[in-house]
Amino acid sequence: HRCGHHLLPAFNGWRVAGTCEAALDTCKSSKNHDAPKRSDYSDHLFPNLEEYLKAEHAEWLPFPKEDRELLADSVLKAAWVNCRIPLLQRYDMVDCTPAEWISAYEEPHRMLGPNAVEA
Repeated sequence: HRCGHHLLPAFNGWRVAGTCEAALDTCKSSKNHDAPKRSDYSDHLFPNLEEYLKAEHAEWLPFPKEDRELLADSVLKAAWVNCRIPLLQRYDMVDCTPAEWISAYEEPHRMLGPNAVEA
C-alpha cells in the first residue's frame, strides 16, 4: 500500500465497525491499527488491522505505523469539519467529530450544505 496523499477514511464512507461512527483516524495511526476491521467479503469482524490485512490484503504488509502530528493533519481536520454534513448523510455515518476540531476549524460561510453530495 502506497499513497502520497491521504484523506481521513470517512471522506470515502469508512465507518467504525459496530458503531457506524465516521472513521477519523489516519491509516497509519495506532488507533487505526488496533481497531476492528470488517471483511470486504462478509460480515466477519477482524480484531485489528494486521489480522484483516493478513487475511484479505497480504500484499500490503508490513503496514506502516506512525503517530506524529503533521501539518497536513490540521488541513485534513479543517476539511472534514467543513465537508462533513453531506458526507455523514451520504454514507449514513454517526458524527463523532471532536468538539475541539469544530471550534478550531469550522467556517460556517464556507461549509458544504446538506445537499452538496449526490447519492
